[in-house]
Amino acid sequence: MEIFLVVLFIGLFGYGAWRNIRLAVFGIIAFLPTYGIRFFVGQVPFTVLEVMILVVSGVTAFRNRHAIAVCTAPSFWKKLPRKALFRNRLFLIGMLVAVGFLLSATISVFTAPSLSTALGVWRAYFIEPALFAVVLYSVMKNVNDTKAVLWACALSALGVALVAVYQKITGWQIPSPWDIERRVTSIYPYPNAIGLYIAPIIMTTFGLLLSYTSKWVAKWHRFALVPLLGGLVALVGLSIVFSKTEAAIVALVVGFAVWGIFWGRRIRMVTLYGIGVGLFLIIAVNPLYSLVHEKLLLQDWSGYVRRTVWSESIPMLRDHWLAGAGLGGYKAVFAPYHHISFIEIFMYPHNVILNFWSETGLYGVFFFVLLCGAVGAMGVMTLRRVRALDTEDAFQMRCFLFGTLMALLVLTIHGLVDVPYFKNDLAVQWWVFVTLIAVWYRMSITLPHANTHSQKVPNY
Repeated sequence: MEIFLVVLFIGLFGYGAWRNIRLAVFGIIAFLPTYGIRFFVGQVPFTVLEVMILVVSGVTAFRNRHAIAVCTAPSFWKKLPRKALFRNRLFLIGMLVAVGFLLSATISVFTAPSLSTALGVWRAYFIEPALFAVVLYSVMKNVNDTKAVLWACALSALGVALVAVYQKITGWQIPSPWDIERRVTSIYPYPNAIGLYIAPIIMTTFGLLLSYTSKWVAKWHRFALVPLLGGLVALVGLSIVFSKTEAAIVALVVGFAVWGIFWGRRIRMVTLYGIGVGLFLIIAVNPLYSLVHEKLLLQDWSGYVRRTVWSESIPMLRDHWLAGAGLGGYKAVFAPYHHISFIEIFMYPHNVILNFWSETGLYGVFFFVLLCGAVGAMGVMTLRRVRALDTEDAFQMRCFLFGTLMALLVLTIHGLVDVPYFKNDLAVQWWVFVTLIAVWYRMSITLPHANTHSQKVPNY
């Protein structure tokens, strides 16, 4: 019966993807949390999310088989002018670094203690998200397509937030031990997963909200959609508060502060004033100072656990400095180094650098940092191009870019004390954000050159 349902689902979704590939892509993004629905094909585990990604990738490859055949032929590369390869050096560098990142993960399959476990991690956290990124990049044709992706992200976060708020009100299905303090988990098995998934979406949704405040948007759109998106941001933020994901809250505060500083002169002054007032209150109010001091310096129980995990993980990584523990190998390799018995052995070291070091080796960390730098450079260069243009597409791209860059910043800050990548939905989400920035970078090249002396740049 299970096999029949799987085949039926693949057939129906494949038919839908064939009829409208963009709608299928938006559907995958909106339903990223479906990775929690699992089944087996023989002895191989799969999730609904994986099946959707594989089906869309297969349909896209089949529909573009002739173009793929042409591009992979040696004669194509021989005839291609060398200037075309280096005309867009930054994008080329980003592509090469991304390939290096995936190669690092591939090498780590063979350095892991368990080949089957490593292959599962490699497939779910690297290959399938990268395949989906290629599909997403190929189907994004204009700014409205990227706007639809951000709407899909917002709807996905809304679903998670509604379940979380319902749990807070009723106490429904909150697993132990979080049910004691009614710390919500929504559709996830633990509370921090809420903040990891939807905190970055708050930033992209806020960028979506700002895009509807421009002079090019119809008044009824502005009056209807701005309050709607504002309410959605508030509801999603409330679900993070109910989950008590403190790292996500801190990351969001920093993200909005950075956004305010770099968005425009007027907003910068308001933001700096707010930061000054906040710092004064923290210093002047002793209970508030004690709370902030305890949380930021990791002096509470949660902080103690993380400091302990790091202090025990570093000797392990020092002994396996090049290859790390391999994909999915942290628990097995870390066990001899674990001495604080009343703290469990986690799946990962709970720090973004240590996570990648353990899973993909030092070379994986190198390529990950380079990839983040390349993506950041593409984002900043695109912002410089669109800022001097007074057009609707340029303003929308500026709003979307700020939101996506701040989303990656929020993930990075949260990742200082957690695991912001090694989960099915988070891995795909990260690649979606990276791909969107690459798409806007590509689109910005076709925008008309701005004459900064004759064009008036809006100051927000």
